[in-house]
Amino acid sequence: MLKYIFVSLVGLCINLLPSIGNTQEEQQKEPPWRLHGYGELHFNHPKIGAMSQTAGDEIDIHRWVIGLAYDFSDRIRMDMEIDFEHAASEIEFEYGFLEFDLTKTLSARVGSVLMPVGQLNEFHEPPLFYSVERPYTETSMIPTTWQENGAGLVGRLMQGKVALRAYATAGLDASKFTTLDGLRKGRSKSVKSKIEDWAGVGRLEISPNKYVTVSTSGYVGGADQSNPALGYVLVKIWEGDVKFRYEAFELAGIFLRTEINGAERVSTLVGQTVGSAMQGGYLEAAYRLKKMLFPEGSPADLALFACFERFNTNHEVPTGYVADPRALRWIWTTGLAFYPLSSVVLKADGEFWKDGTKDTVERLNLGAAFMF
Repeated sequence: MLKYIFVSLVGLCINLLPSIGNTQEEQQKEPPWRLHGYGELHFNHPKIGAMSQTAGDEIDIHRWVIGLAYDFSDRIRMDMEIDFEHAASEIEFEYGFLEFDLTKTLSARVGSVLMPVGQLNEFHEPPLFYSVERPYTETSMIPTTWQENGAGLVGRLMQGKVALRAYATAGLDASKFTTLDGLRKGRSKSVKSKIEDWAGVGRLEISPNKYVTVSTSGYVGGADQSNPALGYVLVKIWEGDVKFRYEAFELAGIFLRTEINGAERVSTLVGQTVGSAMQGGYLEAAYRLKKMLFPEGSPADLALFACFERFNTNHEVPTGYVADPRALRWIWTTGLAFYPLSSVVLKADGEFWKDGTKDTVERLNLGAAFMF
């Protein structure tokens, strides 16, 4: 029932916005509202999350996202997205905020914001990355998609060569941390966020030229939410990443480390070993065959890519606890992505997994996706 209410409200807003804009004293040349979104269909053989070749196959309309942006004036705007996951069986408020321009290069935001940690969490539309599934390092350790209620600043300096985002947000809930998924289940997803603990998060991106972008992110926040069984819990994340592109060749890499002060009390409460330190990263290379395969002026492109990931959510464990070998994972992914248009992509890749128990699994993934 809830999903039909959401769809009806979005449709009503779309119908009303043109009439609202026409009543403004200063007519805008372009409509003050904009629709945006993305979607993706996945086929997995075997299904995701299983270290077994006999786990069974799965095909899923993984995400279908609709967003709406509205300019109240030249300096005040709103942006939001609603995510219908798994054929709309789950509905998630992906983000929604008000933005106020303070200067030509600096703006303030308040609302539900995407946490500026890593390469993917803020910009995760499927045509923007090559693999069918998002890199597992980012989903297991950051954990994308990660949104929290809060407020902060965004800006671009030095003619766009430097970008920054910094927010104060609701903290995580350590009572939901796990061995294999780390922080992931501790996100509030902006739903009645517990605010006994606050967090600070920031990201700095430097692009000295058109070929290279070097970035770093940091997060520090309480996570006990005044739970007496947890005492004091503090989560710290540091992340660094780089992107390089020269003509048809692309290279991207990320390294991140998470530390949890009070992990021994968290482990006792949840009944499993939660790492006092989690660490990992990945390196991805890609080559675009546009000039080799398609005539000049064609919008089509074909990318070949390979990615190696290694991460461990039990990199360090509290005294008296034993690391779970399944928390150490290696993943090799290689495949291709065909773009008939820059906003539409068909993907195919293969994954080879290995964990600390020496278990392995090979997976075939197919995907179709778009953004607008």
